[in-house]
Amino acid sequence: MSADGYDYPYLTLTTADGEVSVSVTDLTLSVQDGTLVLTNAEGTVSYALSDLTDMYFSETAAVTGISEMQSAQDERVTVYNVTGQMMGTYDNVRAAQQHLHGGVYIIKSDKGTFKMTRR
Repeated sequence: MSADGYDYPYLTLTTADGEVSVSVTDLTLSVQDGTLVLTNAEGTVSYALSDLTDMYFSETAAVTGISEMQSAQDERVTVYNVTGQMMGTYDNVRAAQQHLHGGVYIIKSDKGTFKMTRR
C-alpha cells in the first residue's frame, strides 16, 4: 500500500492506550527489537508492536481527550512531551514544573491525564 504524504498530513496509530497521531512531515518509520520507531520534524517516539492494533494515514489528528489541569495535584505524576517521550516522574506537579522548560506537556497521575503549559 502506498500513499502520498501530501494527501494525508497525519499517521494515526491505535494503541492499548488509545489513538495518537503524528505529523508525516519528514516522517521515517523503522522497526527495532519489536518496537515501531517514528521520527519526524517534531522528534522521535516509539511504540511496542504488541501494543499496536491499527495504523493508518488520516486527514485530521486524533483527538486525545486530554483536559486542562484544573488544580495543582499533590500526588506522584509522570510527565511526557507532546511527542510521547517520557520526561520524568516527579513527586507532584509543582516539582515537575521546577524541572521542565517552556512548552506543552502531558501529565499522567492516578486521578487522570491532563495537559500543562509551562511558560
